[in-house]
Amino acid sequence: MRLSRREFLGLASALGLTAILPEDLISKAMAGTGLPSVVWLQGLSCSGCSVSLLNSVNLTTIDDLLVNRINLDYHSTLIASAGDVALSDIAKQDYILVVEGAIPFKDNGKYCYVGGEMTMLQAFDRFSASASQVIAVGTCACFGGVAKAKPNPTGARSVQATLTALNRGLPLTNIPGCPIHPDWLVGTLLYLLAGQNVYVDSLRRPTMYFSNTVHSQCPLRDTEEAHMPGQSGCLKEIGCKGPSTRANCPSLKWNSPGRGQKGVNWCVQARTPCHGCTEPIFPDGMTPFIHAESESDD
Repeated sequence: MRLSRREFLGLASALGLTAILPEDLISKAMAGTGLPSVVWLQGLSCSGCSVSLLNSVNLTTIDDLLVNRINLDYHSTLIASAGDVALSDIAKQDYILVVEGAIPFKDNGKYCYVGGEMTMLQAFDRFSASASQVIAVGTCACFGGVAKAKPNPTGARSVQATLTALNRGLPLTNIPGCPIHPDWLVGTLLYLLAGQNVYVDSLRRPTMYFSNTVHSQCPLRDTEEAHMPGQSGCLKEIGCKGPSTRANCPSLKWNSPGRGQKGVNWCVQARTPCHGCTEPIFPDGMTPFIHAESESDD
């Protein structure tokens, strides 16, 4: 018996969403008969956001997302074909364009290629022309991030800056993070699939995840201040960027152990100061990440 990839994954998957999002929203997302197309381009990045997406567990598993929620028409590390062959199969209109990583402009973008002889800049120009909307995934795509850090030898730019340069006015949602939390992207996609508006802040980040500062939600906020890494207490005095960083890491946490379960840990709980990775000035404007007091010679 021959099975398609979709049929095989369907038989091999444990399917179903949890009640973390509103039940009516999940029902709408699951009731749709059409599968929206998604084209995922990877620019200057470490692929960490793709890896994080593959760890999606809480809201829905990655196999459920790929089999039952979307048609992932292109993702260079997740599809079987590659290069020009894979890119030539993208013939649809009105897909969601997801961009991971920054886009180099210097020397006509020769520092990053997306299949064959097409640079990332050319690929973004080509595929954004037929997209219905764009989702920038990760801080490199949203704001430039590590790829744009000084001295920025490739002339890397964010997705928003690239859209402006190309004079292309598409709806844009920024989901920053280094890497993203999988629920930030999956939750946003579920809202879009349900036909719901995704409300964003002035930086185009979904307000349901990026409204409050990390410090305002941190359980260590009112504790005694730590003076060295590893000490208990609030880490603000040794470089924690929680007061100026917006994300729901303290309540959502990372590494969910199962569907319907939030994560088990996060940076500050692991005694590491928040590095401010969801903000547009990361990393240059957030360094040094740790301001540790020197130990006494006594």
